Amino acid sequence: MALLVGDCGAYDRLRTPAPHESAMTTSMRQPCRQNSSDRIPLARPPPATRTAPPPLTRPWRRLGCGRNISASHTGELMAGHWTTLGEPDGIEAYVHHPEDGEVRGAVVVCSELYGVNTYVRDTCAELAAAGYVAIAPDYYWRNARRTELGYTAEERESGLVLMRALDRDELVADAAAALAAARAEAGGRGVAFIGLSMGGHIAVRAATELRFELAAVFYPGWLLNSGFPLVGPVPPLETSERIAANGVFLLGFRGELDHIIPAEEWEQAGQRLTEAKVAHDLVTYPAANHGFACSDRPADYDPEAGADAWRRVYAALQTYL
Repeated sequence: MALLVGDCGAYDRLRTPAPHESAMTTSMRQPCRQNSSDRIPLARPPPATRTAPPPLTRPWRRLGCGRNISASHTGELMAGHWTTLGEPDGIEAYVHHPEDGEVRGAVVVCSELYGVNTYVRDTCAELAAAGYVAIAPDYYWRNARRTELGYTAEERESGLVLMRALDRDELVADAAAALAAARAEAGGRGVAFIGLSMGGHIAVRAATELRFELAAVFYPGWLLNSGFPLVGPVPPLETSERIAANGVFLLGFRGELDHIIPAEEWEQAGQRLTEAKVAHDLVTYPAANHGFACSDRPADYDPEAGADAWRRVYAALQTYL
């Protein structure tokens, strides 16, 4: 599969570059660390309440994470759980801790417009199996707690209603709460935001306001245009220099046939990031659709592109966290 790849491929530190990819040009950074006395760990359920989740029914997509875990092992994973981030009546998040071994860092998983559904929870389980504490905030909590939607046309419309009710400043506050929780759980390592579609936009917005190590975003929309409360009057890449100032490496993925993100917009995004001196790598997958990495969306799923994107994500996690 031929790839159209950006010019800042930091994941290539961990392997030999393929012929179609350029050598990396950015240097490795030390993760931000927090004094252990300042950490307030997220609540964990007592051991008796930890039950194994049912085996995943979709393909086990984790590649290049450094642990040889297959679908047959998923029943052995510790169950994720919901917890509050801060005030008892405030934002909640679905959290998955590594079962054992070294904590390699923490990842904030920002969901699609479908909420913290099975796909997002499975993503958290896979990250935890690789050694990362995974935290998926419920960004819809002000209007509908613990929203979990499927991928039918009707459920998509429900998600769009909830998405249009989101407010930019409230999202930044929620992202800050998630980041604080992630820092407390990261074991002295770094923090990444992984964003899926709508969540990709949230992760990029967070990078303009908050300091963390890595933003890995799948088909993120509305980076250069505004028009509704989620985006606000200033789209995130209008302030790309803030991403550079915050030291966030931006890794982005888009399908060539994405109906939400035109090729011209993706190219403009890369130009804006380059002008602002943001360390980044934007990858385009030929013949792939919006949602290509989600196996729960069979009409859009591209297993080859999805596996390659996740391999790059895990390589970046190893590098930056």
